[in-house]
Amino acid sequence: LVMSISSLNFLKVWDIQNWDCLLHLSKINLMGLLASACFLYDYEKDETYIVTSNSNYGVGIENVKIYNLNGKEIKKIKNSNEDTLFVCTYFEEDQSRTYIIVSCKNYIKSYDYNDNKLYHKYYEKNLGFHLNVKIEKSNGLVKLYEVCSSDGYIRIWNFHHGNILFKINTALKLVSLCLWNENYLFSGVIGGKLLLIDLLNQKVINIMEGHKNWLNCIKKIKNNKKEEYLITQGYDDQIQIWLNDI
Repeated sequence: LVMSISSLNFLKVWDIQNWDCLLHLSKINLMGLLASACFLYDYEKDETYIVTSNSNYGVGIENVKIYNLNGKEIKKIKNSNEDTLFVCTYFEEDQSRTYIIVSCKNYIKSYDYNDNKLYHKYYEKNLGFHLNVKIEKSNGLVKLYEVCSSDGYIRIWNFHHGNILFKINTALKLVSLCLWNENYLFSGVIGGKLLLIDLLNQKVINIMEGHKNWLNCIKKIKNNKKEEYLITQGYDDQIQIWLNDI
């Protein structure tokens, strides 16, 4: 399945084998914009769901919503009526728990999907939009990576305890990120540049000219030969594919 969304409050789910539209949800939010959406797999029920988030720009009447693939709203998480700019999910195998992670204006929150309760709030005093989050587990430690569009920091948190492990100052306005491996990550900048960051030494080691405007999405992909590439998308209406030689 592939999902496409519009800020005008509708989304579509497509079957990539024949590109049939399986679901078209419209008017998801009464006010504000459909800011982000993702799939959620419920391991207990063996069902796939859709999670949506809303950016109200201060209007504040919507919450995070969960739909089944028939388009029925099955659950709503009361996110204190805050702008939710990005949403993703994480399944913790050790606990058999699924978490929904939402990026709000000034911080990140994680919710336990099973009981709808707030799990942790990841907050350090700063004013800026947190636009992207990634979760990664290595050596038994679950880390939450997030970027901020105002202060230029990449923050790495202990997901289960809610404390900062370390942070990296890039001095640039960040809007996206992609984990390459345990040692490196890429981050996109409002001006379109692509940063390569050394996690071990906690510093930027390369700045590449990427897009002419916001580099707002970065993904790691593999081809049939198992070669690894980056694919980036920007607000300049371009998609770029990068051959990485790390």
